[in-house]
Amino acid sequence: MQRAALMLQTGRRIAAAEALVWGLVDVVAMMPELIAASQILAAEISENAPLAVEATRATLRAGLSEVFIAQTRHELAEQARLMATSDCVEGVRAVSERRVGALTRR
Repeated sequence: MQRAALMLQTGRRIAAAEALVWGLVDVVAMMPELIAASQILAAEISENAPLAVEATRATLRAGLSEVFIAQTRHELAEQARLMATSDCVEGVRAVSERRVGALTRR
């Protein structure tokens, strides 16, 4: 949560190696090795009992769709509210002018 908050609040981008250290990704592979790396991971998963893998996946995702829908609704409401502010106008202008945005209030 802390690292996600850092990325969301700063807009910071991180390199693949840092995402791996942070646990945001499971494997990092260069494009030419991407398919092979994916196949190795899939083979590792497929070595386990299929019903257990399916049950584990269902457990990990239990309630996820409800949470996703609630969070998406909240995000939509926040975006609609923020679109009507001077912060939005300044942010769009700053991005188009390739500069840091100026602090504004309402």
